[in-house]
Order: sequence, then C-alpha cells, then structure tokens
Amino acid sequence: MNTSFGFSIDVNQFIIAGEIFPSHLRSQACSLSISAIFLADVLWLEFAPKASETIGWKYYLVFAVLGIAHTIHLYFYLPDVRAPFTEPSSLLYI
Repeated sequence: MNTSFGFSIDVNQFIIAGEIFPSHLRSQACSLSISAIFLADVLWLEFAPKASETIGWKYYLVFAVLGIAHTIHLYFYLPDVRAPFTEPSSLLYI
C-alpha cells in the first residue's frame, strides 16, 4: 500500500502544486498547497487510531479509493505537465 501511495498521490501532490500556477503566483500558491497537504496528513494521523479500532483493515480501502480517484482526476482534469512549457496555463489567471 505504501508503494502505490508513493507512486500515485505522494509524488503528484508536490509536482502539480509547483507546475500549474503562473510564475508570479507560484510561491504563494505552493505555500498554500503544501500547507493544505500537511494539514490533511495531520487529519489522517488523528483519525487513524479510532478508524483502525472501529473498522480495522477496511480503513486501508479509504486510501485505495482515494488513490484511484486521484489518478482519474490527474488524468482527466489537470494540464499535461510533461510539455516543455506550462506557462500557457498562466492565461487562466489573467
């Protein structure tokens, strides 16, 4: 489970946060994005003991479903960041 999380959500959350924003907003947007990521991590850690106690191994299904949903979201809704330039996406913010 940890390996699939590392290849799907974990890497993409940092790369996408730095790539989709225009240059003049990039530092502020990355700061807010990374803060939101760490806040979500804290919430997962807070809920983990109670969820493991209540539903047991099924708690890992939550992460599997989120990984699948995240992959679908990346594929259909985010711009292609493999292209040499992502600056045309800055036209969205003008």
